[in-house]
Amino acid sequence: DKQDTLAAALGTTSSSGTGVFEIRNVLNSYLSYYRYSAYLASTLTEYLFKLYVHTSLGFDRAPILHAYTSALSYYGGNGYYHYVPIASHTNSTDVMVIYDPINNANYYGIHSVPAAEAYGAVTCISGRYLIACWD
Repeated sequence: DKQDTLAAALGTTSSSGTGVFEIRNVLNSYLSYYRYSAYLASTLTEYLFKLYVHTSLGFDRAPILHAYTSALSYYGGNGYYHYVPIASHTNSTDVMVIYDPINNANYYGIHSVPAAEAYGAVTCISGRYLIACWD
């Protein structure tokens, strides 16, 4: 039900997908503080990317990768334009846990990936974003 509600608010269709700024705006319509922003990934160093992810998680706002999946090793080089939320980031191991909601049993589920891989998923091609709460 939640997905249907959000899809309707986002105007998501199977043919047109969902836009980054629509996701940010709809999520923010449910929030009164610690709101999401969309950051063009090509403007972020890997350090800033990790800082934004870590900060967003600290505000209890799951960051979302506007990913191109070929950079994620568990996709085996297969590239899809896809949104993937980050559930955690462990600084000591530099690993991020992502919850991949794709409708494909080969890739769906919970995955632990190096932070550099998550960063690569939004920087391997131009025009990808990190949706996160920084301030």
